[in-house]
Amino acid sequence: MSIRTKILGGFIIVVVIGALLGGIGVISSQILTAQAHEVKAYQIEASSFATILNAHNTWRNGLTSTVITGAEFKGSRPYRLRSRQLAQQ
Repeated sequence: MSIRTKILGGFIIVVVIGALLGGIGVISSQILTAQAHEVKAYQIEASSFATILNAHNTWRNGLTSTVITGAEFKGSRPYRLRSRQLAQQ
Protein backbone atom coordinates (compact mmCIF):
# COMPACT_ATOMS: atom_id res chain seq x y z
CA MET A 1 0.00 0.00 0.00
CA SER A 2 1.12 3.47 -0.75
CA ILE A 3 1.46 6.22 1.82
CA ARG A 4 -1.47 8.05 0.24
CA THR A 5 -3.75 5.02 0.74
CA LYS A 6 -2.60 4.59 4.35
CA ILE A 7 -3.23 8.26 5.14
CA LEU A 8 -6.65 8.18 3.45
CA GLY A 9 -7.55 4.94 5.28
CA GLY A 10 -6.51 6.43 8.62
CA PHE A 11 -8.51 9.57 7.91
CA ILE A 12 -11.60 7.51 7.07
CA ILE A 13 -11.19 5.50 10.29
CA VAL A 14 -10.94 8.71 12.34
CA VAL A 15 -14.04 10.15 10.61
CA VAL A 16 -16.04 6.98 11.27
CA ILE A 17 -14.99 6.90 14.94
CA GLY A 18 -15.86 10.60 15.28
CA ALA A 19 -19.28 10.07 13.69
CA LEU A 20 -19.99 7.13 16.00
CA LEU A 21 -18.98 9.09 19.08
CA GLY A 22 -21.04 12.08 17.92
CA GLY A 23 -24.11 9.88 17.35
CA ILE A 24 -23.71 8.23 20.73
CA GLY A 25 -23.36 11.68 22.33
CA VAL A 26 -26.55 12.97 20.71
CA ILE A 27 -28.53 9.87 21.68
CA SER A 28 -27.30 9.90 25.29
CA SER A 29 -28.05 13.62 25.53
CA GLN A 30 -31.62 13.00 24.40
CA ILE A 31 -32.01 10.17 26.93
CA LEU A 32 -30.69 12.35 29.75
CA THR A 33 -33.01 15.20 28.75
CA ALA A 34 -36.01 12.86 28.85
CA GLN A 35 -34.97 11.57 32.26
CA ALA A 36 -34.52 15.13 33.54
CA HIS A 37 -38.06 15.99 32.45
CA GLU A 38 -39.33 12.88 34.24
CA VAL A 39 -37.50 13.86 37.44
CA LYS A 40 -38.98 17.37 37.19
CA ALA A 41 -42.48 15.90 36.94
CA TYR A 42 -41.80 13.74 40.02
CA GLN A 43 -40.57 16.80 41.93
CA ILE A 44 -43.73 18.74 41.08
CA GLU A 45 -45.86 15.81 42.23
CA ALA A 46 -43.83 15.48 45.43
CA SER A 47 -44.30 19.18 46.08
CA SER A 48 -48.08 18.82 45.86
CA PHE A 49 -47.91 15.85 48.24
CA ALA A 50 -45.85 17.92 50.67
CA THR A 51 -48.42 20.73 50.53
CA ILE A 52 -51.22 18.29 51.30
CA LEU A 53 -49.23 16.69 54.10
CA ASN A 54 -48.40 20.08 55.64
CA ALA A 55 -52.08 21.07 55.59
CA HIS A 56 -52.98 17.76 57.25
CA ASN A 57 -50.31 18.17 59.93
CA THR A 58 -51.49 21.70 60.68
CA TRP A 59 -55.06 20.43 61.04
CA ARG A 60 -53.93 17.48 63.19
CA ASN A 61 -51.84 19.71 65.47
CA GLY A 62 -54.85 21.97 66.01
CA LEU A 63 -57.02 18.98 66.83
CA THR A 64 -54.40 17.55 69.19
CA SER A 65 -54.02 20.86 70.98
CA THR A 66 -57.77 21.11 71.57
CA VAL A 67 -57.91 17.54 72.90
CA ILE A 68 -55.01 18.17 75.28
CA THR A 69 -56.34 21.51 76.55
CA GLY A 70 -59.98 20.46 76.49
CA ALA A 71 -60.90 23.54 74.45
CA GLU A 72 -63.36 23.71 71.61
CA PHE A 73 -61.99 22.65 68.23
CA LYS A 74 -62.10 25.67 65.95
CA GLY A 75 -60.51 24.03 62.92
CA SER A 76 -62.41 22.92 59.88
CA ARG A 77 -63.38 19.30 59.55
CA PRO A 78 -62.81 18.80 55.81
CA TYR A 79 -59.06 19.50 55.76
CA ARG A 80 -58.75 17.32 52.65
CA LEU A 81 -60.74 19.82 50.62
CA ARG A 82 -58.57 22.69 51.79
CA SER A 83 -55.36 20.74 51.13
CA ARG A 84 -56.53 19.85 47.61
CA GLN A 85 -57.24 23.51 46.94
CA LEU A 86 -53.73 24.39 48.16
CA ALA A 87 -52.21 21.69 45.98
CA GLN A 88 -53.96 23.04 42.88
CA GLN A 89 -52.45 26.51 43.37
